[in-house]
Amino acid sequence: MPKTNENGKHVAHAGGVKEAKVDIERLKKRIQRHYDITSDQFLKVWGENIHHGYFKSPTDTNEQAQLNQVIRLAESSGVSAGSRVLDVGCGIGGTARYLAREKGCKVTAITNSRRQVEIARELTSAEVARMRSSSSSPPLAPSSTDFVQYPSSASSAGAGAVRVLDLDVEQMREHFEGAGGETFDCSGSPRWSSTCIRGSFSSTRPLRSSTPGVASS
Repeated sequence: MPKTNENGKHVAHAGGVKEAKVDIERLKKRIQRHYDITSDQFLKVWGENIHHGYFKSPTDTNEQAQLNQVIRLAESSGVSAGSRVLDVGCGIGGTARYLAREKGCKVTAITNSRRQVEIARELTSAEVARMRSSSSSPPLAPSSTDFVQYPSSASSAGAGAVRVLDLDVEQMREHFEGAGGETFDCSGSPRWSSTCIRGSFSSTRPLRSSTPGVASS
């Protein structure tokens, strides 16, 4: 029988709280393992965006529809050129690269899958290397050791940048709230409606789902 206090409300049992935490940790590990195992196949089948798409025309390919969704959500959420963006659940970084390349955003992309981090970093570095080989812009020093800087000619908004971090929800909060809190103009992911605000990580509001999807990227 669950215990109740004098007001008739249930009192949480210490053992039950501990078991719940264990279950959450198990779930996080299962999710991490799922994407560690499947992300290479997702890249082959789905391309660089692991989420559903917005088909504007019957002739749109899956890749175009996925890009359509990224563009539409970026426009509808008001992501401005040069914004500092937090991409939660970034997959293999397709959206982060788009925002940095096309809008000059400085994007911090996070996922709790180590394999997704590896793929995202590889794809980002390869894209920037290709762009630099065809650009007259001199190499730019990254603003931190984690960021990969795009050429300034990549976007009319200026040079964007991407960093991909291996963090889960608890680690994310601890990471960004340290040292006074890191600030972002926008936070979200392709399968969520983004929230554009000014303030620290701790002031970011919960996001509301706008379209169905299995994962973001």
